Amino acid sequence: MDTNPTPELHALDFRLSWGECDPAGIVYFAAWLPWMERVQTEWLYLAGERPDTMAARRGITMVVRAVTCEYLVPAKVFDPLRCALTGGQVGRTSVVQAFTITNRDTGAVHARSTMTVVFLDRDGRPTGPPDTMRSLWTTTGAAAAT
Repeated sequence: MDTNPTPELHALDFRLSWGECDPAGIVYFAAWLPWMERVQTEWLYLAGERPDTMAARRGITMVVRAVTCEYLVPAKVFDPLRCALTGGQVGRTSVVQAFTITNRDTGAVHARSTMTVVFLDRDGRPTGPPDTMRSLWTTTGAAAAT
């Protein structure tokens, strides 16, 4: 059971499909990455910050720089799961977001992950996130980086 008190910023529920598993019916380790990206993208979209139009609207892009994932409990085909964005750290030019993947029936934590995104200007140089995006993370429970 997950005892992490960090509030969810956004989450998606899904059922693990056969295509996300190995021949034994156990989740393939890289299957978590698309779910993390999907949760992040939908959260930004719902907040009015579409990554696909960011370059045209703001002159910046957001790219993934690093991902970590700690695999705790194997998930199996058809398990009912929840991928939740649970916070992160806002830095000068990046945001480190935290994700938790849990079983909706048992509460077991299958994985904990982070995704670091960096903001780049039109010339590909690191730049700060827009204030509106910075406020999404800082006003919804994410901690500011030092």
